[in-house]
Amino acid sequence: MSIITSTIELSKLNSSEFDSVAKEWGGRIKLIFFDIDGTLLDSSTRVPISAQQQIYRIQQKGIATAIASGRAPFAAKIIIDQLALNGAGLFYTGAMQFDPISCDVIESVALNRTDVEVVINLARSNSLHCELYTSDNYYIEAPTVYTPHHTRYLKQPPVIGCFSQELIDNPIYKIQLVVDQRTEIHKLEVVQRALPHLIYASGHGADKPEILFSSVVSPLADKKKAFQSLCRHYQLSPDQIMSIGDAGSDQVFLEQAGLGIAMGNACDEVKRCANFVTRHVDNGGLALALKLL
Repeated sequence: MSIITSTIELSKLNSSEFDSVAKEWGGRIKLIFFDIDGTLLDSSTRVPISAQQQIYRIQQKGIATAIASGRAPFAAKIIIDQLALNGAGLFYTGAMQFDPISCDVIESVALNRTDVEVVINLARSNSLHCELYTSDNYYIEAPTVYTPHHTRYLKQPPVIGCFSQELIDNPIYKIQLVVDQRTEIHKLEVVQRALPHLIYASGHGADKPEILFSSVVSPLADKKKAFQSLCRHYQLSPDQIMSIGDAGSDQVFLEQAGLGIAMGNACDEVKRCANFVTRHVDNGGLALALKLL
């Protein structure tokens, strides 16, 4: 794990300086963890061609490529398949370590059933968009203004219907709460005050940064421990790993990896915890970061 004293903007380095950084890191990195929304996916919810080309290039060099995201494996599969990402990664905001090639669950932790019921009741009483995630699908009770937006991102519609006892009896790995942070942040705060022991990790897409997705997971879904577990799985040290992300939920992996790179569309807090900041996702930021390798 690197000690970050300052963050450098890759786009401001001259060719000699960029080559120097690339020489330092280029032969060291053996694994890259990618966030999805705002990192792999731009504001049109597509992976830029320039990023695809760089990913394929580094894969040819034998570098493993994996996901570290709040998404469920089933909601990341289309991207994993498109980019031929070949490594075990982190899903459900840290609640599951999963190998999409073998379909093996390395470790997982579900939410406590009582906590799930409390969140559901608070969401109902505060008209809060609420999604429940099992191992193979996600569920909402009724469509909201956010449903089309999120369906477009996930490329998969939710199952709509009352949150039954039968559903809640299943392992729920993540609850997703969605708000417009300009006008509805108080709704999210109600849940956080009622259940302060849970982990809340927030992020947003590049196209509508005002829409905040807050993932709620078990307090046992510790991302620092998950990173260490994945290091053991790969038999790599942190300084052989690069993490790239843009959201608050990506901070732990950016800090734990030897090389943490924040996207240009990340907030200042996320940028401060990275070694380098690249350009905005819509301006070739991911491809620029991968050129270091």
